[in-house]
Amino acid sequence: RDVLRLCGVDVDAIALGHKPLPAKYLRLTGHDADETGSNFGVTIPLEKAIDPFGDAILATTMNGEVLPSDHGFPVRVVVPGFAGVRNCKWLAKMEMVDELHESHVDTHTDEVIYPPNMNFEDHLAKEALTGKSVQRAGRWEASADNAIFRVMEMPVHSSVIVPELNQSFNKAQVADLLQNGLEVKGIAFGGGGHRVARVDVSIDGGKTYIPADLDDHGMEKVHKRNYHWSWYFWSKRVPLTPEMKQQLQKGPVQLKVASRAMTEHGNTQPSRDDAVSLYNLVGNICNYQTHTPITIQLK
Repeated sequence: RDVLRLCGVDVDAIALGHKPLPAKYLRLTGHDADETGSNFGVTIPLEKAIDPFGDAILATTMNGEVLPSDHGFPVRVVVPGFAGVRNCKWLAKMEMVDELHESHVDTHTDEVIYPPNMNFEDHLAKEALTGKSVQRAGRWEASADNAIFRVMEMPVHSSVIVPELNQSFNKAQVADLLQNGLEVKGIAFGGGGHRVARVDVSIDGGKTYIPADLDDHGMEKVHKRNYHWSWYFWSKRVPLTPEMKQQLQKGPVQLKVASRAMTEHGNTQPSRDDAVSLYNLVGNICNYQTHTPITIQLK
């Protein structure tokens, strides 16, 4: 927003609502190009760029050092809370526009949430590449660009990191597990700067949950709007049920470890069952709860 101000945009008056937005998008173009010669390009809402609480920046350093080439030297756009594809590397140009970028990323529209009834044939037919231009041909792109939802802000999400997928436990580890419970650790993200209020953990595939211990970096004391951009760490020792312990005496027991995060607004990760109806052809924004199977046995 500082650079836009230097270019003559009254960002403060617009943010306060005293002046209207001069355009719908901020179009970002990078120096890198694909095999057709088309430069990488994406759009972000202009209101995100000028929002004093949006924290969108032009980064020239990383961890106190000059920005590495792989991360977009000499300057990269960082749009916290948004999909990584919106964080344009090797920035060459910024424009205030009302139309989406003509690049493959924005116009080919793989970074969208398609309706569940879109089939593979629709996907194949949706566009034809002609030189450096892209023509919209699919029935979902034939109308205005608001007919489909482009991926901008990320949804609430969490992942189990410990235990690992298909991990097995030896006799000594099972003894500790029986006494202290199964140690489960992971990460969570609120999306769009929203605070993660709670993470619940399950070891029976989502049938029952208990709240995890959440490390929110002391952010519960910060009341700045949309400021929770980073991942949270969480952990929990989950005790085995009497039924699980009884079954363990007879043979191996398979557990399914799952987590679900909830934001301060009550937004929660959908279950695996709900994921079937939420899935879209490209697979974007699939934030349903994942199950990590593990096996424990006494022998």
